Amino acid sequence: KIMARSLGNVEYDAEAALYPGASYPVSADFIPEILLADSNDELLEDTELTDKKTLEAKIVAEEIKHLMKTQPVTDKAAGTLRAARYSDIVILLRSLSGWADSLVEVLNGNGIPAHTVSSTGYFSTVEVQTVLSMLRLLDNPRQDIPMAAVLRSPMAGLTDEELAVLRLEDGSVPFHEAVLELAEGLYEE
Repeated sequence: KIMARSLGNVEYDAEAALYPGASYPVSADFIPEILLADSNDELLEDTELTDKKTLEAKIVAEEIKHLMKTQPVTDKAAGTLRAARYSDIVILLRSLSGWADSLVEVLNGNGIPAHTVSSTGYFSTVEVQTVLSMLRLLDNPRQDIPMAAVLRSPMAGLTDEELAVLRLEDGSVPFHEAVLELAEGLYEE
């Protein structure tokens, strides 16, 4: 048994099991495949593709067009097969920077409605960064920078001045230890 309490400190029983939210008919027509972008690809001969990103985006666009014509999908509500819609397709990227906008431009240029989330939006918000700092602390509470970020956030509400006083109270210990000592009541205001 691979999934054991000793592995992840979770008892993998029926309560912890992952159950599918919906069931879909298995189709022998669907075969997973890997698409490779080759600089010798015939797409380069037909168009003015000048870089790898554009070539990859064009290959993705062609695959989406093919799927739209040939691959029905299971309607979640009805449980029956229906023609694919563009809204059924999601493209996951490892990183948005320098790639997502080019991909959307090529898809839109090929008549495929597409949009992307802003690479500078959601994950750079203060709220998300604060939660990420909290997660870093849960992983390793000895990190001073995430500790300071969480303490400055609305979660703790400390000001820069209060953090400075805390740091100056005992400069001989790391910041995270000073915070722990404060939390344990070793410092008086």
